[in-house]
Amino acid sequence: MLFTAVLVPMVKPTMRRITPITKRTLVKMALTKSVFIYIHFRIVFWCCIGLRCASMTPKITVSMKALLKCGEKYLFLSEKIDEKVYPDLPGGTIEYGEKPLATLEREVYEETGLSIIPGELIGLFDFFRIDNNGQIVCCVYECCVTSEKRVSELEDGTLELRNDEPDSSCVVDDYDSIQLDFSKNPANEEFVDYEWLTAQEALDKLGSQLPIGLRELLAKRSV
Repeated sequence: MLFTAVLVPMVKPTMRRITPITKRTLVKMALTKSVFIYIHFRIVFWCCIGLRCASMTPKITVSMKALLKCGEKYLFLSEKIDEKVYPDLPGGTIEYGEKPLATLEREVYEETGLSIIPGELIGLFDFFRIDNNGQIVCCVYECCVTSEKRVSELEDGTLELRNDEPDSSCVVDDYDSIQLDFSKNPANEEFVDYEWLTAQEALDKLGSQLPIGLRELLAKRSV
């Protein structure tokens, strides 16, 4: 009996006293949860505002443009934007890690299907996007068309540019023999037409639609 009496208290489970939840405790818990939800909401709200403001901040983009010369005339593309048609030079924006002249050759090939030989940098001009969401700074190079295939299309759809010295004997001087292909362009651009114009013809026909800086570059070549 003594042995049993000693063991029973040792194995008997200990009963914990449960403190009843008072109304004051419930109110305190509710307030704590409300504060947590409010702080979480404010953090999410200001993060969304920050992302929205970042997306609305006007951007400055550098673009490579080709004043593509054939004989005494230059190539001008007609791009349709929001049901209106605007004149433009072939070319586009630099991709990360890409060399500027490689951008020029790639963009001209994508937009026109032509291989070119970049010449000298002849100037800069800028304009603002129609949607007022950025400024485009354009570096203009005088280029010529070559019959030599300088761009190859790989099986995965990417383009490979040749790094060797271009053959100057392959320069095309007859613009009537040049056929443009708009189907290679992966960008969301709609080119509907093109024309070859002298610098003076471009000023007379397209002058009011061209950026001021581009008009100044053409004026130097119309003398």
